Amino acid sequence: METVRDASRKNIRARLKRTRLGEFSNTTVLRNRTSRTRPEPDSIVSALDDFRVDPTKTTMMGDSWREEHRAR
Repeated sequence: METVRDASRKNIRARLKRTRLGEFSNTTVLRNRTSRTRPEPDSIVSALDDFRVDPTKTTMMGDSWREEHRAR
């Protein structure tokens, strides 16, 4: 599982540990990889390109209604 977050590395590590999702996460794409942050989809597009993943074969999980915009 790859993780794309707009939070700091420290915040991401704490969240992944708390939710135990870190056990499944191999890679994290941080907010400083792109020039724009949420709600823009730049970080997700960057991760899809990096890992050569077909967007139709992925699942987007967000933590707010604003995430819907990024998933499109």
